[in-house]
Amino acid sequence: MNALSACGLYDCSSCEYKSADRCPGCFEGNKKLKADGAEICSIYDCAVSGGVATCADCARPLCDIPRMIDCVCPLRAAFQTKRWWAGRLSNFFETRNRKLQVDEQEKKISPRTVERLRWYLLVLQEMDDRGVVSVASREIAGKIGVNAALVRKDLSYFGDFGTPSYGYTVRYLIERIRQILNLDEPCHVAWVGAQRLAENQELLLELGSHNCKVVTVLDIDETRVGARVAGIRVEPLAHIGRLAKELDVNAGVVAVPAQDAQKVADALLAVGVKALLNLTSTVLSVPPGVVVRHANVVSEMMALSFYSANEELVGEA
Repeated sequence: MNALSACGLYDCSSCEYKSADRCPGCFEGNKKLKADGAEICSIYDCAVSGGVATCADCARPLCDIPRMIDCVCPLRAAFQTKRWWAGRLSNFFETRNRKLQVDEQEKKISPRTVERLRWYLLVLQEMDDRGVVSVASREIAGKIGVNAALVRKDLSYFGDFGTPSYGYTVRYLIERIRQILNLDEPCHVAWVGAQRLAENQELLLELGSHNCKVVTVLDIDETRVGARVAGIRVEPLAHIGRLAKELDVNAGVVAVPAQDAQKVADALLAVGVKALLNLTSTVLSVPPGVVVRHANVVSEMMALSFYSANEELVGEA
């Protein structure tokens, strides 16, 4: 074993655990912690994901770990003594829980904050596609039409993701927002209303890029049953019970004529679906515990009509 620890920060030659042969080693020890679902060393996690053994081997221009720039990262602070920055890193990481947790405060976060997170993610993904590495809150805000302070406030509910004078690492922030929005977990969607989907088949690719997969297409119109939309066979709504169980459906889209919307919603709710996207002009009646999102052109234009006459409120939309 080398005299230095795996991260290159600590001198193990005089370590009492090593001399007593009780040290599992940085890498092996963190593997065990990870397997147990416990918090692991952030430097170790970064080294593994980056394919390097120590911080000294890292070729990244800036450290991906939040707030680790000149004042913290040894690569940016070579003028400081090893003992100084090792203590700084130890104090920073050992006193903060790096895992994303939903505590009581986060449960009270405004739905509008969550709404804006979706737009932040789209902006960040567009920037990542262009090769942008870092971004300031004012740049995100400018793309969406809100103020930079609101962007920083929204993100601060979930942790410290940015660094003064540097901003946010684009890819890191994308990963964190995806975790917050639970986009790392697959969402299996039952789409009811074949015609609407047939006219917008590009939606399947866009949904798939966000881990949302339309696993079944159904319709109440028997003339459409048996046809295929993007390779998926259209099934009658009566089959929703069997399909929901077989395909592990956990979300539904209501895209039928307005007069049939409530009937479709009731059928989805009856098989345990708790999240609905309503593309009709009908206001659905659902029990507590069911989330309904509405995406209707007419209702959105009503809102835009209000804001067009109240320009001072546009930034709060």
